[in-house]
Amino acid sequence: MFTLQFEALTSNLRMSTPFINLDQLRHCARGAMLVAFSLMLTQLCVESGVMAQRSMSIGASQEFASSAGFVRSDRVDDSHIVVLYKTPSTSTASDLYARVGEVDTSDQSITSGEAKLVESELNTRTNIKSINETQLVVAHQWSDGEGVTGVARVLTIDVDQDTITVGDTTVFHNASIDAAFTHNPISIAKLTDESFAMCFADDATDNGKVVIGNISGSTLILTNTKSMVTR
Repeated sequence: MFTLQFEALTSNLRMSTPFINLDQLRHCARGAMLVAFSLMLTQLCVESGVMAQRSMSIGASQEFASSAGFVRSDRVDDSHIVVLYKTPSTSTASDLYARVGEVDTSDQSITSGEAKLVESELNTRTNIKSINETQLVVAHQWSDGEGVTGVARVLTIDVDQDTITVGDTTVFHNASIDAAFTHNPISIAKLTDESFAMCFADDATDNGKVVIGNISGSTLILTNTKSMVTR
């Protein structure tokens, strides 16, 4: 119908206004139709995206520990996470634990495995990062009440048994780590399935530092710490 009307219009124009280039007019009209069609598709995509966002649902909260503080977590695979936390929940204590959570996305539930002691004594400045589908790196500040060090270790996960094997401690900083302006004082970035980078600030100097780590079996091999920013 539109084509017949368009041809009739151009025929009338040809008879009444011989100076108009009808081929150019046809191209302009077709271009306008394509633009209008593209705008309609864009609007439909936007509305579909908004509707998809509005339909998101969140499962009910589930308790994984009776007293937990400084909670960190990361993904192991499509159906497992590891949660790292201190207990009791105080700013200066305490023992550091980890546990596997098995996620069921169909009913939005999580089944928690047994708590595994990662480190006792005074632990702060915690963080955890998944490096591959069986290993995560944990970094934190540790103190025995006298000295303070930044330490890291490998956690090896058996998702079939929901168990955690804790690797040996490796010291990456022989002083206190600054946490004055951040709740994530040790940042861990995955590089490959066997390597990572850790960034932090020295508490005494405020100098920003970075160290590269490699996983060898269940142990860490760390490079010398380098300063990124000096105060």
